[in-house]
Amino acid sequence: MRQNLSSYDRVIRILLATFLTGFLVRQGFSTPLLLAWLLIPLTLLLTGIAGYCPFYSLLGIATHHQSRS
Repeated sequence: MRQNLSSYDRVIRILLATFLTGFLVRQGFSTPLLLAWLLIPLTLLLTGIAGYCPFYSLLGIATHHQSRS
């Protein structure tokens, strides 16, 4: 699996996942809908850590560029 996310893209995804998780946890888990909303930050976190986004691959987008050494 080739990386298609730049380091900036990865950091933004991880930070966004952290903030979204904090916001959702503060709302409480009173409804199953909030538990379903946790899938969004989980997806952002996993793609940020892996450096690969399947949706980017489908669209042919790559923000990660190989260094030319």
